[in-house]
Amino acid sequence: MKTENSADQKRGYFVILDIDCFKEINDRYGHPEGDRVLKAVSGNLKQILGNGGLPGRLGGDEFVALIHQPVTADEIKNFLNRLKDEIGKIRTGDETVTCSIGVVSIKEEDSIDRLYHNADQLLYAAKKNGKNQFVFDL
Repeated sequence: MKTENSADQKRGYFVILDIDCFKEINDRYGHPEGDRVLKAVSGNLKQILGNGGLPGRLGGDEFVALIHQPVTADEIKNFLNRLKDEIGKIRTGDETVTCSIGVVSIKEEDSIDRLYHNADQLLYAAKKNGKNQFVFDL
């Protein structure tokens, strides 16, 4: 009997994304430029998610995504790397926009509050560890 490795299991994910140094973007380049960055990040998130998830904006420079189409751990890592790459193409002045991401796999017993809390903790770990990265709990 063949059993699936946990890395091969398909599941949904909850993602929180925060634009790194967003306040500095607004302060240095102005709010219209900050708004342009927010729209570009939102567009990238929607494009990469496609029909596999639901994006949203929490407020300020924080976005969330509920990836409801089950994917493997490798697929979620590929998704996150593509998202970071696309966001990295956004420029403000002579600087590149980066983001920090916290992501948790969805388990049947998880409430939205628990998913949010856990992903938010991982987001803060990504920021603390140097930004421009994702931290996840599979």
